[in-house]
Amino acid sequence: MDGFEGLQPHFFIQQLVDAQRVSTDEVQEVLCVACLEEDDGSSEEVARATTYCVDCKQKLCERCSRPHKRLAGETNQLKPLGAELEQELIQLQKDACDKHKDELVKLYCYQCNENVCLKCYALQHRNHKGEEIPKVA
Repeated sequence: MDGFEGLQPHFFIQQLVDAQRVSTDEVQEVLCVACLEEDDGSSEEVARATTYCVDCKQKLCERCSRPHKRLAGETNQLKPLGAELEQELIQLQKDACDKHKDELVKLYCYQCNENVCLKCYALQHRNHKGEEIPKVA
């Protein structure tokens, strides 16, 4: 028995956990992640987060969220912090492959009973029966 380590990741449940974590934080008490990383202890106060970047999964202040609006030819999805964020995150958050972080899971492997990205399917599941996740669902 592998215990918890042997369980396959359940992406929908992880989305719910992530959304709950973001939505239950009190907006007034959440500090900007980027400002905290840059703070060397010399500043007395770190800016409060007002925005959540869905793509980077970071809570940011107004100043730090500006570059996320125009990152290298793409625009990140920025949402105001608050209770309505939970439902939006469930719908917007993308499922990244655990092995290939830049790839989204798009296929379901019937033999392994798991969602896989195209790279995983081509390398490890090519002889298995698979189908697009929306069709399986």
